[in-house]
Amino acid sequence: MSKDVFVIPASSGQQRLWFLDRYLGAGCTYNVCQVFELDGPLDLAALRGALNVVGSRHESLRTSFRMIQGEVQQIIAPALDVTLRTADAAEAASAGDLDAALMREATTPFDLSVAPLLRATIWRRDDRRHVLMLVSHHVIVDGWSLKII
Repeated sequence: MSKDVFVIPASSGQQRLWFLDRYLGAGCTYNVCQVFELDGPLDLAALRGALNVVGSRHESLRTSFRMIQGEVQQIIAPALDVTLRTADAAEAASAGDLDAALMREATTPFDLSVAPLLRATIWRRDDRRHVLMLVSHHVIVDGWSLKII
């Protein structure tokens, strides 16, 4: 681990979610999804930058979890590097439909030991209309923190 990484014990709630993930296997039960319809021109680099800025301000978005010396620990990275995946909504429609693509994204499990526990995908409908989906694991977000994002 890098010397810039910060390690602290996981909270009791985080320990419970980590245990369930290990006991039941990685699944999508605790995935938290947000979908936004965006209208207007979109600068993908600016959107990715904005997501990383939010991550720089909120350490939970930079956190992963590992067992260290018998204790579940939060591993907090110094920076967030969100990959903004892009897809064409028209292609999604030809392969099934956009709802099915959103469902596949929503149900893809996370590896709690690998940050970020946040995924961002944008589907382009046309030059001015996009769908943004943010998927995170409940171990790093709750209802209150989603309002901030």
